[in-house]
Amino acid sequence: MVTHLDGLLKLLLFFCFATKAMGLSEEMQELADMLHKTCVEETSAKEDDIANARHGTFADDDNFKCYIFCLMAQMACIEDDGTIDEDATIAVLPDEYRDKAAPIVRKCGTIKGLTPCESAWLTHKCYQAEAPDLTEDGDIDEDACIAYLADNYRDEFIPIIRRCGTKKGATVCDTAWLTNQCWAQGPRYRVL
Repeated sequence: MVTHLDGLLKLLLFFCFATKAMGLSEEMQELADMLHKTCVEETSAKEDDIANARHGTFADDDNFKCYIFCLMAQMACIEDDGTIDEDATIAVLPDEYRDKAAPIVRKCGTIKGLTPCESAWLTHKCYQAEAPDLTEDGDIDEDACIAYLADNYRDEFIPIIRRCGTKKGATVCDTAWLTNQCWAQGPRYRVL
């Protein structure tokens, strides 16, 4: 999947917040796990804050902000001063998402904060806001989600997106999470 709901379209969040249920290749999962472990140890970020980011809630916590900076630094996507290297960020994206995600990376550029960690955090919040997967009333924009699907995933995932529709929650983030859970029940991504 390539929407807010699964995190894959959230650019670098693909690497840092994706879960095994999302169907990452073994190699990509190992990379995500390694980056996660390294950056949690380095920053003492809380697992709850990281998990909440999967749902679209970015904790206003210095350790979590530095966790995002650490992930980007490990992938050589951010300078020491917090400036995003847009070309490097785009280069680390999987080929099938690059064309759709690159304009978001370029539009957000670097959102400067008071610290390099805050710049990484603010820029990721921009990525989150710019991905067009929810309508103004909080429903899942199925057509926008489908537009972001890589061609090799379309046949399999269009029926799943259409079947699930929008699973309403108490908040937009809950809605995204509930719909994500429905999508995760798709045949390819079921975790046994």
